[in-house]
This record gives sequence, structure tokens and C-alpha cells, in this order.
Amino acid sequence: MAKYNATPENFGAIIERLAKESTEKAEKAVDDFVFETFKEVIDETPVGKPELWKTKPPPNYVPGKLKSNWFPSVGSPSGQTTESTSGSEDRLSSIRGRVAGRKAYLTNNQPYAYPIEVGSKQTYTPEARGWVRRVVRGSDARIQRIVKKYSGE
Repeated sequence: MAKYNATPENFGAIIERLAKESTEKAEKAVDDFVFETFKEVIDETPVGKPELWKTKPPPNYVPGKLKSNWFPSVGSPSGQTTESTSGSEDRLSSIRGRVAGRKAYLTNNQPYAYPIEVGSKQTYTPEARGWVRRVVRGSDARIQRIVKKYSGE
């Protein structure tokens, strides 16, 4: 049995309903993708243990501060920072339902975020380096899983 019983009288209404359903699914898929990707970046952010380092930590370094300083935003990057060492994931809910068709950002304004990511000559542990790039490289699988979820396959 056909999902839609199209007739000349209801054809336009069926097309409108399909377009609305498709748009809603696409928006939910984009929302899920951004949320999951940002959450993984936050989850994978290293929390250093300066007592294990061979050199002094960077100026103003506080364990956990890097992880807590992720700020999601829509439209433009955030300029925020916090002295807290918890709560970054809680901020993700602020962008739910707002990302489709717009630019979403996950910003960390700690001065040592970039040097840790790129593995500068500081003695950060090797597993700390490149976590954002690792998450991004895993995006293909995430996209495929989310598309499958919303396409009904």
C-alpha cells in the first residue's frame, strides 16, 4: 500500500508535507551532528597533570580549566572565558535547535589551547595533542550514522 494516496486535488498538500518533513529531519540531523561533535571535542579535551611534566606548566595553567572553557555559539565565535574547572558540556544545550542554516562555533579562548592541540615544543603528553583533529577525522562515520537515523534506513 502506498504511503501517500496522491490525487490531483491533494498533490500540492502532499508535496508541502514532504518538504516540511524533509526540512525538519535535515535540521534535526544538523543539530545532532553539531551537538555530538562539540560534545566529543569537550569530552576528549585533556586535563593535564603538571606533576608529571618535565617542564613547568604554561603561565596561569590550572588542570581542568582548558576543558571547562569551551563555549558553543551560533553566528559568531564566543569571546568568553571562565575560571571554573567544570560545566562546559552544560553549555551545549544552549545551541540545540539553533544551528541549522547558520554557522556554529565551539571556541576555547585559553592561551594554551592551540599549543596543546598542535603539540608545540611544550612537554604535553603525546595523547593530549591533536584531539580536535581526531574528532574531526571521525566525522564521516558520525554523519553517516545520523543520516541513516533520519532517513529511516
